[in-house]
This record gives sequence, C-alpha cells and structure tokens, in this order.
Amino acid sequence: AVRREHAPRIAVPVEQGEREPPTLALPLLVEMLDELERVDPLAAEVVRMRVFAGLSVEEAARVLAIPLRTAQRKWTIGRGLALAGISARME
Repeated sequence: AVRREHAPRIAVPVEQGEREPPTLALPLLVEMLDELERVDPLAAEVVRMRVFAGLSVEEAARVLAIPLRTAQRKWTIGRGLALAGISARME
C-alpha cells in the first residue's frame, strides 16, 4: 500500500473566497469518495467529475443530465463531507 505522506496529491477545485485549493493524498481522497458514495451517490459522482475530470459544475450537470442547482447543491454537500472526513482522519 502507498503511504499517505508519499502518495500522489491532487488539488480540489477552488471555491469562491479560498486562496489556494486544498491538496489531498490521492488514496485518502478515493477512500472518502467511496464513503460518500454509500451516503450520497450523486454527490460522489459530481465530486469525481470536478476533481478527476476537471469539469465545471455546469458541465457535470450536463453530463449527468441533472438541473444545475442540483449539481451545485451536490457539489457543495459532497465537497464539504469529503473534506470534513479527510480533516477528521488527519487529526
């Protein structure tokens, strides 16, 4: 297994008001997305599209054929849950 401190890191897209995107160890991010998938599969898919495919929320909404507001809500929820879970594991 790849140790987290030496694992590839990925930047999470920046939100309004943030100076820099948070960067996360890839295995930890994947683990959190798997957990999010069990709770909210659509939110997990929107987060995957934003983080791994580099799509905007608007593009993710089009790809998933969901309303923009739903995609925005799922991105906010999914990103928050994933970052909170990662933060809790790093303490």
